[in-house]
Amino acid sequence: MDTFSAIIFCGIILCLAAMIQAAVGFAYALFATPLLVWIGIPLHQVIVMVSVGSLLQSVAGVRSLHASIPWKEVGMATALSIVGLIAGLIILRQIISLDPRYILMIVGTALSVLLVVQLIFKPRQVDKVKWPYTVLAFLLSGVFSGTIGMGGPPLVLWVMAHDWEPAKIKGFYFASFLLFIPIMIVLMAILPGFGPLSKPILLSLAYFPLIYAGSLVGLKIGNQLSRRKLYVVTCIFLFITGISTIISALS
Repeated sequence: MDTFSAIIFCGIILCLAAMIQAAVGFAYALFATPLLVWIGIPLHQVIVMVSVGSLLQSVAGVRSLHASIPWKEVGMATALSIVGLIAGLIILRQIISLDPRYILMIVGTALSVLLVVQLIFKPRQVDKVKWPYTVLAFLLSGVFSGTIGMGGPPLVLWVMAHDWEPAKIKGFYFASFLLFIPIMIVLMAILPGFGPLSKPILLSLAYFPLIYAGSLVGLKIGNQLSRRKLYVVTCIFLFITGISTIISALS
């Protein structure tokens, strides 16, 4: 794919990812990561680009939902996710040296498996999730974030086990991303093997108008349709994305 086409497709992908996350509260990385890898951007640069875009959106989300954010749970999620993140980044250093087709296969397969688990697993809503499951969910979120840039599903499954109102759910997601992402980017910049990160960071900042526009559209959609319908449709669409990524790796 030539440079001009890649720039156009990248902007469209990030805009749609922002729209989906604004509507349902998650899925920015799940949507954008496999497609950006598919158009030829190295995985570690994709993770940085997607993270910066999600961070920009999270700032606005925290500002609007600050009164509903469960900060205690957010702090715990961030601390445990960082522990898992270190392991994930170590794995990522090995993955990025592989053939691009294998990377596509890994990302597409991971996305499909995570979504299948997310659609099938229906946790019973309780007042408080038992601590072993809490620790496991947050650690896995960090590992998946560092390895393939998609740490959302474990967080979603953990949140689904709580009887929280929509504002509290979105507030938890946005606040968690806001605290976690800067630490992840700093670690990637410090650890050897990932190279300069200024290019993917600047690219994401350049796409901010599109990310902002997608967020506005997503908020309108999310306010008009039921959360359940949006959640199911989004997961199905993301599953198609994952399968398409696998097929493109095999072709």
